Amino acid sequence: MNSNNISRRHFLIKGATFLRACFVPINLINRATEYQKASNMVLLEAPTRPKTKLYANLQDEGWQFSLGSAATGFPSAPTWREYFSDIIGLNSSNPKELHDWVHDTSYELEEPIEDWLSKDVDYDIWEDYIDGAYAVKESPEALAFHYLDRLDLSNERFKGSKGNELGDLEFFAGPMPGNNWHFVNAKGEITLTALQHRLLELGENTQIIIT
Repeated sequence: MNSNNISRRHFLIKGATFLRACFVPINLINRATEYQKASNMVLLEAPTRPKTKLYANLQDEGWQFSLGSAATGFPSAPTWREYFSDIIGLNSSNPKELHDWVHDTSYELEEPIEDWLSKDVDYDIWEDYIDGAYAVKESPEALAFHYLDRLDLSNERFKGSKGNELGDLEFFAGPMPGNNWHFVNAKGEITLTALQHRLLELGENTQIIIT
């Protein structure tokens, strides 16, 4: 992986010193540890009426976040009519807009428009969308990336002696050549506890849901 495309936010026990770190109260860590031992579940102290749902999806290498819905893989190709209206914002009922799109893209239309609009989008066009706009900003994983990336997850007003690191979030923005996917990973259940705590500190009405 190209490390230039990876950034991290660290979670540490309060009192530690670390660049771009979030410091977590030791009593929360103790409670989370005891809770997991007793119930085999992760302690997540979420708001009572959350407006945003951030899903933590278990992967081979830890947890991967998605916003709004649990990750379900690649969406299936829509019809041309759905592609125009839902993906690129073009009015498929407007002949001029359709004509302009066909002209601008040099697309070879070989059948009546109504028959064409009812068919699935061509594979190469849908693949370009999935590898492009969807991977970078529109997938549930990319939405989680941009949501967490814009937050000030560090709280460096708590500075003191060096302490123990709990875990971190890894932000991947196109992890390798030919791969444009944007996503955030976390290792260890205690990192989920720490992130939920920091979201509450920031006043974010967001609930982390484990899938």
